[in-house]
Amino acid sequence: MPLFTINDRVGLWKDAFQEREKGNQTLRIKKEIQVIYLNAAAYIAFLAVLLQQKLFLHFMGIYLVALFILFFLEELANLPHHAESPLDDQTDKALPYWEQD
Repeated sequence: MPLFTINDRVGLWKDAFQEREKGNQTLRIKKEIQVIYLNAAAYIAFLAVLLQQKLFLHFMGIYLVALFILFFLEELANLPHHAESPLDDQTDKALPYWEQD
């Protein structure tokens, strides 16, 4: 399950670059790409500090466990609304609440 969430996040990051490649030069796409680069720079700086302080392995031991749990819980909430649920067609009936989870 955590891999589904990671794939979703990577896909969301790639969307802005794919939109730009299609010719979308709107301000929103430009800002999204700037934020992606800013986030990447912040991650790199944070990892550099961890490496310099020799705390990388200690941090990763805590971080990876917490990240795994976060992704698992997020996917538990996110995945069910995709599984076997009807499409947004007007002829499809919504699943009853007791079948949605």
